Amino acid sequence: PSIFLKRAGVHNPAAFFREIYYAGTHEGTIDDVLDRKADVGAAKNTVYNRFAAENPRIGRELVILGKSADVPENVLALCKDIEEPVKRKLTDALITMHADLEGAKVLQAFGARRFIGTTDADYRPVMTYMRELWIDLADFKLPTEE
Repeated sequence: PSIFLKRAGVHNPAAFFREIYYAGTHEGTIDDVLDRKADVGAAKNTVYNRFAAENPRIGRELVILGKSADVPENVLALCKDIEEPVKRKLTDALITMHADLEGAKVLQAFGARRFIGTTDADYRPVMTYMRELWIDLADFKLPTEE
């Protein structure tokens, strides 16, 4: 949401909005906007689409104002010190688990269809946003960590 606001000319969201808060989950954000506890919110498109399929009010009453570039939804990062054979085995197990009956059940419980391999290039849009917002990831803290 920060990049969307900045590109729309809102350089100080705290001064622009009367109140800013974090709902805690994407689902909570959608519910808060739908129930008029908040005027605007940001959520993952996959969560929004799932909720919209379950609740027709969402499609009727909410308007999507903007969308970020597509990037992989979730990521698993490993410590760089883990031995290469271990990394390879873990990666192979995750990327193929959708083809296994038990693995598919775990993915379904997790709310995912499958894992995919990614590279740094898949996250270029996020890095572009960070540079444009002057965010240094080495010092970045989530709002709940402050």
